[in-house]
Amino acid sequence: MFDLSIVRPNSFGAGVALKAIFGGGCAFALAFMVGAQPVIDSVSIKERLEGGSNGRAFESATIVKIVGAGFGEKQRGGPPILWDRVGSFRGIDGEYRHGDGAIDSPFENGTAVSGADERQPWAEASYAGLYGKEDNAVYVKEDGEALEVKTIGDGIVRRVVKERTSEDPGQYVVNGPQGFIGKPREYGGKNPPPGNDYLYVSWWVKQKYHPARVSNYTLSYEAGKFLPGDTFLVEGTRYTGKVLGFPSADGNFAAVVFSDRAMIGAKALGKRLVKTDSKGALITGPGAAVAIPGSPYNSDGSNKFLRVWDNPNGKGFRLSWTQTTLGFGVVPGATKPNVWYTWPGVENEWNHAELEVDLKALKLRAWVNNALFVNVSLESAARDKNFSPTVSLLGWDGQYQYYQLTEFGDIYIDNSLQRVIVSNKATWAEASVAPAVASSGASLVAPRLKEVQYPLKWTDTEIEAEIYVGAYEHCAVDGLYLYVSNGSGVFNADGYKLPGKACPAAPKIL
Repeated sequence: MFDLSIVRPNSFGAGVALKAIFGGGCAFALAFMVGAQPVIDSVSIKERLEGGSNGRAFESATIVKIVGAGFGEKQRGGPPILWDRVGSFRGIDGEYRHGDGAIDSPFENGTAVSGADERQPWAEASYAGLYGKEDNAVYVKEDGEALEVKTIGDGIVRRVVKERTSEDPGQYVVNGPQGFIGKPREYGGKNPPPGNDYLYVSWWVKQKYHPARVSNYTLSYEAGKFLPGDTFLVEGTRYTGKVLGFPSADGNFAAVVFSDRAMIGAKALGKRLVKTDSKGALITGPGAAVAIPGSPYNSDGSNKFLRVWDNPNGKGFRLSWTQTTLGFGVVPGATKPNVWYTWPGVENEWNHAELEVDLKALKLRAWVNNALFVNVSLESAARDKNFSPTVSLLGWDGQYQYYQLTEFGDIYIDNSLQRVIVSNKATWAEASVAPAVASSGASLVAPRLKEVQYPLKWTDTEIEAEIYVGAYEHCAVDGLYLYVSNGSGVFNADGYKLPGKACPAAPKIL
């Protein structure tokens, strides 16, 4: 079974619970200034909560008091719609549901997510057998455990993947081209409520292969045969690649991953693929293989990370975020403003994705690892005001990436742009620097992490929040800094340093 407490004191600071109270002070006047940034005046440790309270499975949690102003009023006074740490999740009222502190947790390792299981937070999920495929289920992966799931061409495989944090409860896992969850029960499930103009979504995702490096071709052989795992050189170029497998039974339709996303789809058609050895040298004589990729073929395809709808039939506000575009449906006669881009995530590393929908100010923004790649107007967006925008789909809803491995978790959803962030950088500008990513999908500069926190209570002058330090070890070398956004998504420019004692020692599990 999972031991899945969101709040856990530990040497990495993961799940440290903090109580933040903002109010009064010289910054109070700023709260009434249009567009003013929130201001934090002071931070101090207040108390510690003992284990067993509020469903916690761990011994204690640190409480700190933070004073400031300018945060604005927040809907429902604090908690987000959902914080799903995959087995450890809290609902719209801030209470723990099944999984954390619950004996009857449905989140054992390898559990397939089902929209029919009302203990789970999602009213909809893909499932094994969807569209006649065996690998379309989303599975729960418990911290540090191996996971057996079925993938096309590989049969049963075992995956042991590095967790995002040392105390990460688990992740959702998708093997193959498709697996997703959607429609959080805490927000009406398949029928979200009316009256809300905002949506903020934050989640972490990791993929084995950069999605822009994968293609599939029918191979015409000039010599030998390629086998799964064989490497090759694209003749006449500097690009190399690897055969991932053969999705079809005839053994000629191959899934390949290239060394660079500049060589996918039609760009490889007609070029000779020459088999190489482990050192990259061309193989001649026995064991050689030469093939020409041709039609029918498909490239990386259009694969959704996220879909946002209001009307449950998709006839109102409709947004899709794929690895190549982010676009939304528009009113009749308007031009659909798709944003074309290349997924800025880092291959085989955890990437932080964020989306802001503001249907009041008519603005849309999206980030990956701090890179703001979408900042457009929603003036032409279609909408059904009988419903509020919600997460209709989250995960990996694709077509052709048969050998892709996708993990995702730490899902935070709210109908407000107000949130609390922790970073190891002293200013918001420094914390917002995006990493450089090579065309191979590798990171050139390590991303600067922003960990989204859990607010319990929120008024214009007072916030209580449990701080989830996440991937920062021992609160980071130079300490951690707190940031708060108002209703427009504006953060304080200068972070306020958390006390060192806010990061406790390793947990003792009760």
